[in-house]
Amino acid sequence: MALFLGIDFGTSGARAIVINANCEIVAQTRVSASPHWDQMLWQLLEALPIEVRSRLTRIAINGTSS
Repeated sequence: MALFLGIDFGTSGARAIVINANCEIVAQTRVSASPHWDQMLWQLLEALPIEVRSRLTRIAINGTSS
């Protein structure tokens, strides 16, 4: 089954949530702010189980910090 990843970058850190086609939460994680957004992105992805990462088919990214 396909999974969908949503990522939100904010002032104090970033968070990620993975849902399935039934809008059920499969996994979620968060990291503290880092000087580089790309470091936070990789930390979020690495925190997700490999079984979840291998089934991701869509990614949405939102930025709420200035």
